[in-house]
Amino acid sequence: MTSVLAASYVVPIECLKLLWDPMTRHLVYIFHFRRKLRELERNKRIHASVMAHVSTEVGNAEIRGCICTDEVIDWLRDADTAVAEAEDICSNAGSMMQNSSCFRFKIMMRYKLGKQILRASKFSFDVRLRKPENLFVPPPPVAVLPYPTSLIKNNTSSSRALAKLWDFLQDDSIGKIGVWSMGGVGKTRLMRNLNNEFQGTKRFDVVIFITVSKNWNKDMQKLRTDIGKELYMELEKENEARALRLLCERLMKKKFLLILDDVWDKIDLENLGIPSPTEHKGCKIAITTRQRGICNEMETDVEIMVEILPDKESWDLFYEKAGKNIPTTIENVARSVCRECSGLPLAIITVGSALRNEVHLDQWKRALRLLQKSNFRFENMKDRVFVPLKFSYDMLRDGQLKKCFLFVALFPEDHDIADQDLIEYWVMEGYIEGAESLGDAYQDAHRLLILLIDSCLLERSRKKDMVKMHDVIRDMAIKITSDSTEEGKRFWVKAGMRLEELVETEDLKDKDKISLMENNIQLIGVDLYCPNASTLLVKGNVMLYDIPERFFQYMKLLSVLDLSATSIEFLPESISVLVNLSALILKECARLKRIDRVQCLKKLRFLDMRESGIIELPEGMVHLTGLVYFKISYTYRLQKIPAGLIAQFSHLEDLEMNQSFYLEGLQNPQEIIKQFKHLKCLNNLSLDLENDKLSSLLETHCNLNNLASFYLRVGSVMATSKTEYVAKKEGPRKPERRGRCLDITGDAACKRLAKFANKLCVYQNRELRSISQLGLDNLECVEECWVWDCQEMWSIIISEEQKDNTYPHLQLLHLERLPKLSIIFSYNVAAAPSFFNLQKIILCECNMIPFVFQEEMIDQLGCLEELDVSSCRILKRIIEGYFKRDGMCLPKLRCISFSQLGKLEQLWFSDLSLPSLVDIKIRRCPNLRPPRLTNELAPTLLVIEAEEQWWESLPEDEIFKNHEASNW
Repeated sequence: MTSVLAASYVVPIECLKLLWDPMTRHLVYIFHFRRKLRELERNKRIHASVMAHVSTEVGNAEIRGCICTDEVIDWLRDADTAVAEAEDICSNAGSMMQNSSCFRFKIMMRYKLGKQILRASKFSFDVRLRKPENLFVPPPPVAVLPYPTSLIKNNTSSSRALAKLWDFLQDDSIGKIGVWSMGGVGKTRLMRNLNNEFQGTKRFDVVIFITVSKNWNKDMQKLRTDIGKELYMELEKENEARALRLLCERLMKKKFLLILDDVWDKIDLENLGIPSPTEHKGCKIAITTRQRGICNEMETDVEIMVEILPDKESWDLFYEKAGKNIPTTIENVARSVCRECSGLPLAIITVGSALRNEVHLDQWKRALRLLQKSNFRFENMKDRVFVPLKFSYDMLRDGQLKKCFLFVALFPEDHDIADQDLIEYWVMEGYIEGAESLGDAYQDAHRLLILLIDSCLLERSRKKDMVKMHDVIRDMAIKITSDSTEEGKRFWVKAGMRLEELVETEDLKDKDKISLMENNIQLIGVDLYCPNASTLLVKGNVMLYDIPERFFQYMKLLSVLDLSATSIEFLPESISVLVNLSALILKECARLKRIDRVQCLKKLRFLDMRESGIIELPEGMVHLTGLVYFKISYTYRLQKIPAGLIAQFSHLEDLEMNQSFYLEGLQNPQEIIKQFKHLKCLNNLSLDLENDKLSSLLETHCNLNNLASFYLRVGSVMATSKTEYVAKKEGPRKPERRGRCLDITGDAACKRLAKFANKLCVYQNRELRSISQLGLDNLECVEECWVWDCQEMWSIIISEEQKDNTYPHLQLLHLERLPKLSIIFSYNVAAAPSFFNLQKIILCECNMIPFVFQEEMIDQLGCLEELDVSSCRILKRIIEGYFKRDGMCLPKLRCISFSQLGKLEQLWFSDLSLPSLVDIKIRRCPNLRPPRLTNELAPTLLVIEAEEQWWESLPEDEIFKNHEASNW
């Protein structure tokens, strides 16, 4: 009996023991609540202090050109999250203790908040423990960046001038070099060739090429900032004294050549922060100018005058630009035309290009007559280059192309202009006639842009997809539009002249186009009387906060108005008189809140408010039924779009509304999407869809097959203003938004829309383990695949057996920051041959992948042209496996780049034929054994670029080192 009783007590005790541990784990959330809250607040303050210290260190390092490490970027992001969570918990706890009188409710809230406090404290502690030791890495080596320019031929006057420059730069007694001549003779081309000559040499650590231009207005801060950017320094926010000191300190550590092109005034190099060549023997300074007196003022040690071309060189250049097929019956007249260019290379190039492949004698005679009898006046002999340049303009085949050319003169001197911006301006101006749609108009405008480049009236910029106009050609264009010529008095151009106020002007009543863009205008103290003006460009005046209410009252014919990148909050009252306005551009007006009275602009066809601070769209916009172009992307403050508004824009062709907060739950996105069924003309769409359900709704209400282009982002990425710094620093390289681009983020696994896309981007996706989960049939049209920051992605492509030629159009595969990626191609190669069009593979920061692809893949990568692999910690080789047969080949591979691969030991095991290989780059791969590359295996190899230490460590008889074409 006793034993039975004992047993009966033991059972409850054991049960209590089993229950006690989990109970205490939960009870701990309730007790000692205030003490834990105080600890959390104290930890939050410590954490915020540490984070601020790290951010300051990183900021100071970046000013010096250093780059913060991936570890510190991740740590700052986590630290910011920890502080934000602690702030929210403390705020909620304070509110609970003040407002909650119900005991039961207070216990529940204590439990909930206590649980959050413990979790936040643990997370905060873990984050502090993980604070990285190395916050940043030294600045990257500043390479000599090539300039796009025509090469200087040997045995010419230009080559002799270049050789003289080279000799001066080798002379230690010469520190400053002046290059001078009239405009259009080729000073800039000479210096660009000089810049490119130093690629691959050790004479200078860096060559800094800065275009000063006429309108620099002695703005030392901007000039200093531009020089700093070439050294990866951020000096914009520094005060002048500190920026000067930082720049000088950085330059003193380098052998540098500073080229200041197109100098019009004396520049005080000491106040700029440039070490004197007499004190810093590793530096040289070269300037180009149109006036020899500037060389004297800047105390150059030697000067070179760039002469006009002699007759033979003039004819050789002219013959080349005219197409190299001038018939003998025309040659005498052609030589006379060439002589009218007075040996000026710019004139020879533009005139020759204007007559390219012309075979009719009467056209050549007409050209000679126009050049000889030109009524284009110039004030002095230095401006005689304008006559042949004006001829090149006259030879443009129609008025449409001439208008497009002259419009470019509205931009500041030496300004880089984005192709797309220029194209959109031309379309808004109505220059593109006969196009049936906006898409067609863009294509026609792009064709005209190419024609102007081919005519040498525009030139490609150093920056991608941008153009610029030679300053002499711009001077000629402004002369055409301002003198009493056949064009009439039309343009008033004050762009980029650093104006701070507009208080008085000349007579503008006859002016057609007015450009005040890229100034520092803060005050408008005059109402412009421009009754005939059709275009007003005020963009880029970031200090302009207010426009007078009556400012537009005398501009009733205005058709294009650009107020972008100003600081205005409202549109002035007089905007309502612009009843003929066709285009209103308010892009990057971050302070803009409302656009009242816009409903009066009933002829408006283009409305651009991207990256503006607009809060709500007015009800009156329903009257803007003629809109064909409406862009409100990146309007993070937008809270309201009137019901049914989008449906009123039945003529809309171009609609961009991605990255707008109204879709983040502030307004019903379903109602917006349902209105798309009324947009029968829609040709381009940019939109965010928070989930797969909305993507299905879009497919129902919008015919995606009819769209020429789209950018659709499905899913959401958490972002706050506090993480803006981190997001800016770690932003991944993204594809160009041309074509049909689908961006899948967050938890989305959007299969339905993938079949419409030719560019697929998967970013911070937490759902997909492989791209193939989207369905192979849905991926048949994909040409570019970009995948980054996907924590669960372990493979990219898993092909189904018996399915031939999967991914038939894939050309680019870009993989970045995929921590679990262990294999790219995972499938039965023999059963499913694929990837026959793959041209480029980029692999970066994938730390679990041991190789790029297996040797069985080689036969399928016959179109592969570029392979770029970097920062993969455990990657040991590029191609896995021993080749099963001889003669393995990647026939089109041209460029290979491997960098920061600490474990890389071998590229491949056996001989691999690379008949098209031109360039190999190897950086920070200390354990890499070089591949066997004979002249038979790589007959076209020109450049092997590697670190000197690694190169020197190779044995002298290493085949790789003795390749006869090698360079480093």
